[in-house]
Amino acid sequence: MRIAIAFRIFFAVLFRAEMAERVARILNGPPETENLALKQTETGHTHGQSPTQPAGTRPANAPDRNDALTLLSVLQRDARLLDLIYESLDQYTDQQIGSAARNVLIDTHKSLDRMLGIRAAADVAEGERIEVPEGASPIRWRIVGNANQSAGTVTHPGWIATRLELPKWTGSREEALVVSPVEVEA
Repeated sequence: MRIAIAFRIFFAVLFRAEMAERVARILNGPPETENLALKQTETGHTHGQSPTQPAGTRPANAPDRNDALTLLSVLQRDARLLDLIYESLDQYTDQQIGSAARNVLIDTHKSLDRMLGIRAAADVAEGERIEVPEGASPIRWRIVGNANQSAGTVTHPGWIATRLELPKWTGSREEALVVSPVEVEA
């Protein structure tokens, strides 16, 4: 069940900017825009920003692209993830689908490792016992059953990103929603 939830969250973050912002807020604490808004309230304007420009906004000439689209674009380019997800599977056998999925999963793993450094959140294997820290964050720890226990059996070690190194968007605002270019063989 956790795998299904993880996939739902993964794709919700990729396709819904507000979900990506909520998850980032939970994982990273208050986003910089909230800090800028707080500074603006305290001082009347933010450092390096004119008093007429709202806190957290970007200059008009800055490219406008959500990091979720950048990540999705990389996963399509490197692993052909969208091709696997959106192609009709009716004409293929389960063996053909599995074979294609294997390569997509391997390449997706490589891309996520390169950009996010995904690692297990706990260094304990499934089925082993673990101590739950007092005051454990519900973002990092999900206790199923008796929540008053200070230890339990790991049913999933969780995942955590150790870095965030997405490519910077350099395209235009008009192209910000393009996830993958049209490919034409001439």
